[in-house]
Amino acid sequence: MAEFTGERLVPGQVDLDLYHEHVSRYRFASYQARGAFVLDAGCGLGYGTASLGADATLAVGLDSDFPTVQAAAAAYANTTTQFLVADVRLLPFRETTFDCSVSFEVIEHLHEPARLLEALHDVTKPSGIVFISTPNKDVYDVSRGDAGPNPFHHHEFRLEEFLELLRRHFAHVLLFAQNHTPCVSFRQALSNSGLGAQTSLPSETVDAEDAQFFVAVCSQQRMTEVEDFVYIASGGNVLFEREKHIGLLTDELRLKNDWLNKTQDELKTLHEAHQQVHFDLEQKISWAQKTSVELDTAVTLLHNTEALLLERTTWAMNTIKDLENKSTELAEELESKCAELGKAVDQLHHTEEVLSERSHWALTTIGELEGVNKNLAEKLNEKCDELQQAVTRQHFLEEQLQTAEVELVQLYGAIETHASRANSLALELDRVAWERNVLRNSTVVKLAQRLGLLRSSRESAESK
Repeated sequence: MAEFTGERLVPGQVDLDLYHEHVSRYRFASYQARGAFVLDAGCGLGYGTASLGADATLAVGLDSDFPTVQAAAAAYANTTTQFLVADVRLLPFRETTFDCSVSFEVIEHLHEPARLLEALHDVTKPSGIVFISTPNKDVYDVSRGDAGPNPFHHHEFRLEEFLELLRRHFAHVLLFAQNHTPCVSFRQALSNSGLGAQTSLPSETVDAEDAQFFVAVCSQQRMTEVEDFVYIASGGNVLFEREKHIGLLTDELRLKNDWLNKTQDELKTLHEAHQQVHFDLEQKISWAQKTSVELDTAVTLLHNTEALLLERTTWAMNTIKDLENKSTELAEELESKCAELGKAVDQLHHTEEVLSERSHWALTTIGELEGVNKNLAEKLNEKCDELQQAVTRQHFLEEQLQTAEVELVQLYGAIETHASRANSLALELDRVAWERNVLRNSTVVKLAQRLGLLRSSRESAESK
């Protein structure tokens, strides 16, 4: 079962005044729907479509909400009343299909109200009539009171705005002011007699700007006169209903007075709590003022710090820039050094190869020199032995010479006698001396030459 949310009227879930407020519009339009093909664009739960269908050849109710249309069809569908789901801005009918179209309390729910008027204009015959209603924004805002704006309404209209929009789509527009008007009925208890009506309404034109609702009757062609209409609810005693309503209001007032007394007690408690809070607040304000001074000092320090930080940041940025430049230079220099290092490495490899070759030659030469040194050492030892023998012989010869000299002294006296023998001995002595000198010189020269050759070979090996 549908629930009343404020978007669509649900019969049985609203007060009678609100119900008759909606039903009265359909009764007003039903005089133009007799024997006609009628469209109800935005039919809701279908109670109004059913009212039109009672007089029309066919009444079609249309709404965009599927569950709502299902409920309407289940309650009211018959041979003269049908329902379907569609958007009122995109009506699924051929042009000029209907003799009469109605759309009550729908236009204010749309983001694009002009599209509804375009659609109704197209599906209604040029000689047909279109009924459109909407709340008067100025009066409706007051009636809503503390409830505030209707959350289901996207745009509400004032009189001139509504008329201007209608006249853009229809050549002829009649505007009716819908208001609740008090009336008194006289009905026989057990009779079906006819109904007569008299009105004390003034004949002069009403001020539509004060209307609760605007009801527009529109057509593309000039219309026959549409008379004013008064709707009298089917039953009920208004005075008795008002008395019951006053009783309910009295009970509600008593409850509200009880609530007010309770609220006053709570207010007293809250006032005492407020005073305590006020005292606490004053202390906190004092603390806040002290804190504010400290905060000002901190803010000053912060500003100084920010200035210092800005200065250091500028220095850092400049330093970074210098470092970047220096880094670029170092990178270029490093690249150059790397190239030089590459060349040096290549040269080192070449030098290592040469050094390896020379080391091999040096080792070979050292081996050869060691062999030569060994041979020279052996020959030196031999020559040393020969020299030792020569020296020994020299000592022997010296001893002989000394002996000879002694003998010469001894024989000096006989020199003259033995002159020939002395000359021979002198020659022999000269020869021996000469041989000794020759032997000494020859041995020393050869030894020096060999020693010099050995030293020269070692120096040559060490230099390599």
